[in-house]
Amino acid sequence: MGAAHESFTQLEQGNKIKGNLINYCEFVGHIAKMYSILHNVSIDKNLGDITQVDESKLDDFDLMIYGFPCTDVSMLGSQTGFFDEDGNLTRSGLLFEALRIAKHKQPKILIAENVKALVNRNNKENFELMISELDSMGYNSYWKIMDAKKYGIPHSRQRVFIVSIRKDIDDEKYEFPIEVELNTIASDYYDDDKYINDELYLNEHQIQMYAKNAMRLKKQYSSLNRDIIICQTTKQGQVSNPQNFVEDNRGVRIMSGNEDLKLQGFRNGCGLKLLKNGFTTAQIGFVSGNSLCVSIMKKLIISVEKYI
Repeated sequence: MGAAHESFTQLEQGNKIKGNLINYCEFVGHIAKMYSILHNVSIDKNLGDITQVDESKLDDFDLMIYGFPCTDVSMLGSQTGFFDEDGNLTRSGLLFEALRIAKHKQPKILIAENVKALVNRNNKENFELMISELDSMGYNSYWKIMDAKKYGIPHSRQRVFIVSIRKDIDDEKYEFPIEVELNTIASDYYDDDKYINDELYLNEHQIQMYAKNAMRLKKQYSSLNRDIIICQTTKQGQVSNPQNFVEDNRGVRIMSGNEDLKLQGFRNGCGLKLLKNGFTTAQIGFVSGNSLCVSIMKKLIISVEKYI
């Protein structure tokens, strides 16, 4: 979805840091199109399937921001790790495709993000393998679990971030950005009523069904009109399987795609732009649930600027 790109856009608008996109890598065609439309870049910048990327043909770059599927390390996933029982790479094992590119290109800084379960006891061997591989490639790595609500966004989203600095320029121990006081609430990010369509509202059957589920419409267990929303997932934009609710004088609804993205730190209007270009609330919710938090990424980029 380009949260890293969005971070540079906002930093450039604030006259802080200017970056130049070399490439991005997205396997799913319509998501790549969303990226290019939202950030006004050519679809030709997309490398597509990372397993097919020829690292020897890439232009040089200083900073690489990467992620890999959480499917096989998440508490809700298979917990298989990076390799299956036959020794083949799992979906989470696509990490090594990213590291293959980094090993060849040797950028000054690498920043990775994944679910916090990556550093849990169950994934100890996987995480140690990742750090060991980065070390052998010539990088010192630092990691921290960072929560969006501690970096300016009313969104309870804990993710582990790994900052890897090339050893020849790492002359002092890296320090992660300090946490900030949260001074907004979720309702500050809600759209004007004119942008909220009827399709976002639950019907009577759905309201009754979800009300019986303690994880849905009981405020103490869900994000119904709460000041801090629960963690977005890839099901964020689905009326049939929602996570976050808003109750107003028209009824109970899920959040709009524009609200989803704002609560990941994107600029107001990003979701509306995608809707105008034919993408659905469910599609926007999916990529928002899969996104990095922009407010965290901006602070991380600023924190590594001195090395670049």
